[in-house]
Amino acid sequence: MARSGPKLTRIATTLGVSAATVSNALSGKGRVSAELAEKIRSVAAEIGYVPSQAGRALRTGKSAVIGLVLPDISNPLFPQIAQAIEFAASSAGYGVLIADSRGDVAVQTRAIERLIERGVDGMVIVPRRGTRIADVGCPVAVVDTPSTPGNTVAADHWDGGRQIAEHLVGLGHRRLLILGNNPASNVQNDRIGGLRSAMREGAQAETLWIERLEQVHGKGCSLGLAGKVAEGVTAFAAVSDLQALRALTELQRAGIHVPEQASVTGFDDLIWSPVVTPALTTISDGYGAHRDARGRGAGAGDRRRRSRISIPRQARCRHHFESAYAACRPPVHGDASPQRAATQCQRRRTAVMKKILIASSALLLIGAHGASAQEKTLTISVYGFAQDAFKELVYDPFEAKCGCKLVVETGNSVERLAKMEANKANPVVDMAVVSMADALSATRSGLIDKIDTSKLSNFDKLYDIAKDPNGDGMSIGYTFYATSIVYRSDKVEVTSWADLLGDKLAGHVALPNVTTNQGPPTLYMIGEALGQNTPDLKAAIAAVGEKKDDIVTFYVKSSQLVQLMQQEEIWAAPIGRFSWEGFTKMDLPIKWATPKEGQTGGMNVMVLAKGSKNQDLALQFMDFWLSTEIQTALAEKLVDSPANKEVKVSPEIAENLTYGEETVKNLKLIPSAVALDNREAWLSEWNAKVGQ
Repeated sequence: MARSGPKLTRIATTLGVSAATVSNALSGKGRVSAELAEKIRSVAAEIGYVPSQAGRALRTGKSAVIGLVLPDISNPLFPQIAQAIEFAASSAGYGVLIADSRGDVAVQTRAIERLIERGVDGMVIVPRRGTRIADVGCPVAVVDTPSTPGNTVAADHWDGGRQIAEHLVGLGHRRLLILGNNPASNVQNDRIGGLRSAMREGAQAETLWIERLEQVHGKGCSLGLAGKVAEGVTAFAAVSDLQALRALTELQRAGIHVPEQASVTGFDDLIWSPVVTPALTTISDGYGAHRDARGRGAGAGDRRRRSRISIPRQARCRHHFESAYAACRPPVHGDASPQRAATQCQRRRTAVMKKILIASSALLLIGAHGASAQEKTLTISVYGFAQDAFKELVYDPFEAKCGCKLVVETGNSVERLAKMEANKANPVVDMAVVSMADALSATRSGLIDKIDTSKLSNFDKLYDIAKDPNGDGMSIGYTFYATSIVYRSDKVEVTSWADLLGDKLAGHVALPNVTTNQGPPTLYMIGEALGQNTPDLKAAIAAVGEKKDDIVTFYVKSSQLVQLMQQEEIWAAPIGRFSWEGFTKMDLPIKWATPKEGQTGGMNVMVLAKGSKNQDLALQFMDFWLSTEIQTALAEKLVDSPANKEVKVSPEIAENLTYGEETVKNLKLIPSAVALDNREAWLSEWNAKVGQ
């Protein structure tokens, strides 16, 4: 075959045009008429013209090749990832060079170096477990966990674990054994953390690390699962399908029938998972987009039904893209016993893969000045509330000031603390914001470090109550809120917390569920009004139980109260001050009560993750957040009530905040130790007396 250069000239000579015109027509550049361009492409096809990639690379400085580094190509999951990435790359006009690190850090480093030497335009790296990828000199996408700094493509492994646990516990399982392979794996720790976060009261889970067991008893040793079944374990939740297959095989060899005597679940939806006997219950992360969506359950036999349903939520973007795990639900055939349980795994793989592939290919098509720089990174764990405002007022200004990158992880306290616990040996979070009680819980669990307040220039500006909320030096308050009663002043007058259970509000009042942040403080003040305020809250819970038929709803989210009041279904409800603004916008006579027993409330605090390698940067961020400027900005946007006593706002703004020294001083807060030590008892008492 002739070289591409002469062929380009030959096309030009044949048609009587310049070589530049031919080049523009074939590349889609320049002003070439549609008719002439079609003639040029026809002649090029006729003579078998093939463009010179080497020549193009010399002209453009790009090789049109990306590198792919995998940790173990013998693992069935990684060829699926390779196939997906190759499909995305070829669709964008790129080729792929694949390297296998074989689970060795040194081999991984050499593989990256070789791909750089070959002039790849960018790389996708699935890192060896427990490793982080530094700047390699070209654009990089890392396939790992959401907590991984930089440009990361990540499935929500935490949520996948949560859904498996909810499914198993929902089917009646109360003793689970989690099968992990290696505790250094970020992915496995996320999956296990999600599993543990969803364990309900009365359910137990322990973790068996297979590689640790094999270090003692040898490769391929028995996992002792038959003994676990004898001890009462009814479900084995593996962090991958490979471990699930090993468990399934060992149980069957021991004469234990699955699912009649024990259930087994996996992760990753490997290509063989539906054809083993019984078919494996598993969760798909979307890499198998080329295969049909299937719903299946271990041991459901001919009663399995297929389902193709949409992904339940769109994953958030945190300078990377995440694929959302499909949700698992109980079997549709009605057999709800744990022994015959079948999982219908909800998925639409094509939609999920599109997110991953677009993220990877788009990242790697950027130029030499793309987002591959690996600046200082600070990972913070926060509530999901008002994140657009926090980005504008706090995150972006801090990044500009420090020249660093903030990675923001959001969620409720239970999920976020469970994740910190799961990654205790190798912290993936540098600082977090939590409630006072959760800060004390984190202290008791050894998850946080003492804060060096000498490095906080704004510390002395804080209200005294915020300087050391739990009296142990482990947290600093950044905002607090009052909790009182919002009510329709044209319908009723509220002067006491006892009014919530009185006849004048019967059938027109909502109370918070005991599991919410507002639940215990409300019960605390009801007990105060009844003259029976003890830490166990028994008197208050009993009083609520007696009046439960007069209560419209035990709410979980305060956002639902505005509509209920607008529809005149309720006339009163306890709320936090941060929710007050929504009520003021209604065209109704609404008032904020000042009960004779006083107001309660809560405080949110900052904590420093133990073992974080970025503690100095975390302290800088805390100090920035506590500054008069930032606290004022957050207050004026009605995002947070200020803990900085130098903050000054207008009376109109103050009306919607917990503001001023006198207000703060008079808040009746439940001591953290009381809240922490009585949580389970409160819930048990609530379930017995109220039944919600």
